[in-house]
Amino acid sequence: MPTKKKSVKKSPAKTTAKRAARANANHSHGGTYITPKGNVAIAVPPFWFFRQTNDDLELDSPTTATSIVVSAFQRTGKVTSLDSRDYMQRFLGTTPAVGRKTVTLSTKPRTIARFKDAEGANWQCEFLTDGNTLLLATLNSTEKSRSPELQTGFAVLNSIKIVKK
Repeated sequence: MPTKKKSVKKSPAKTTAKRAARANANHSHGGTYITPKGNVAIAVPPFWFFRQTNDDLELDSPTTATSIVVSAFQRTGKVTSLDSRDYMQRFLGTTPAVGRKTVTLSTKPRTIARFKDAEGANWQCEFLTDGNTLLLATLNSTEKSRSPELQTGFAVLNSIKIVKK
């Protein structure tokens, strides 16, 4: 006796879920890391190497051509409110760079500078402060200035926030 084949109709919810699963398989999502002290948040891209040592956060791209280091400092004693412009000026005075050092943003809470070193590596340095905490974030990359990896590094620097308690 021949058997009759039943046609199985897929529900729209299952089809949509399968499409979403396929899309997510191609696009992995990173996350945000908040330090144990709870005072700094940073976006960590998927597949980047990340570690925290003492008060430093370190990220390396999968190719290791791009690295980011964030160091935190606290105001102590009778020191006046911290100003990122003062620290950037001192930092750029001691930085070995080829050509011009470009300050792209200069405000009391956040100052950003870009330059190239003698070996041709791209650098972006940022000082961020809320008056009590000062962060120095440096990006160093041997990638070309328009590479996706370097652009991801710039996005990570832009994501750094001092968390108010």
